[in-house]
Amino acid sequence: LPDPGLLPDSPLYILKVFRDDVVTWTIQDPIQKSFYLLLLSDKRLAAGQVLINSGKENIGANTLAQGEKYFQNSVDLAAKLSKEKRRDLVSKLVVAGAKHTQVISTLGLKITKVGQKSWQTAVDDNAKSQSRVMDLYLQK
Repeated sequence: LPDPGLLPDSPLYILKVFRDDVVTWTIQDPIQKSFYLLLLSDKRLAAGQVLINSGKENIGANTLAQGEKYFQNSVDLAAKLSKEKRRDLVSKLVVAGAKHTQVISTLGLKITKVGQKSWQTAVDDNAKSQSRVMDLYLQK
């Protein structure tokens, strides 16, 4: 997983989110945008992992759920592309989806009642994304 950089418990985190939104908005190429959204999802996954491992379950689980939304958006963009254009992207999405599933399920053992709802949202979103990625992969 990539280095998450600033974590959501930092007062400067809002600047990072703003920057990420501006960059996402400015990328016009759907392939590049999908790759960027995948990177953001991986960073949120890594940030959630760090937060949960340091005892900040609620904010960590929320960060995991945000990461899975980015992952879903990346998959949605990939689904709109032609089979030829999305070939490399789908391969990366398959690998990333497997890693997301592994990390989220491992972190589930550390989640108590505090972060359970957000963690369950991340699990559900990940399952939906994984299903769509497999559909795209099989269409390859």
